[in-house]
Amino acid sequence: MTSKERIRAAVHHQPVDRVPTDMWATPEVQEMLFDHFSISSGKESKTDEIGLLGGYLSRGVEALLELWDKLGVDGIIDIRPPYVGDKRVTKNGIFFTEWGFGYREIGYGRGVYHEQVVYPLDGISTVEELEAFPWPSPDNYNYNALPGIIDQCGGRAISCGYHAVFTFHQYLRGLELNMM
Repeated sequence: MTSKERIRAAVHHQPVDRVPTDMWATPEVQEMLFDHFSISSGKESKTDEIGLLGGYLSRGVEALLELWDKLGVDGIIDIRPPYVGDKRVTKNGIFFTEWGFGYREIGYGRGVYHEQVVYPLDGISTVEELEAFPWPSPDNYNYNALPGIIDQCGGRAISCGYHAVFTFHQYLRGLELNMM
């Protein structure tokens, strides 16, 4: 079975030749693995439109595919339509997404991670405030680019959009309000 066939069969509760595998890794761990396996591809082709379900790639997808082939990882590649709306902003060291999620880079010695520090709906308590929120427009994404993005994924299984039920709600309201 190919990696894609294996993942699709597992999703449909059909027999597989082995358990499908996936791999999430921080950019720093990705780079250590690329170095360990002497993978030099992808340094110039990094894009925000192709990533892991658990985060971003440190290089272009061709490096990830080469790594997965060496490790025997099936993997699911997360694709995103390019955002073409208003420029995302940084204020006081906080990077804001089009949704208003605010992230600050936090160093941990060997690298950095982006910790969410702004939850745009955490102070909203009325329907009127919710209706006034500047929701991102679907028109601010280039969906026509998706076929070309998919073509870069080497025939692997792909997903488009994160599928955890409470994830975006938590990003909008924060963990405490999400749990309430």
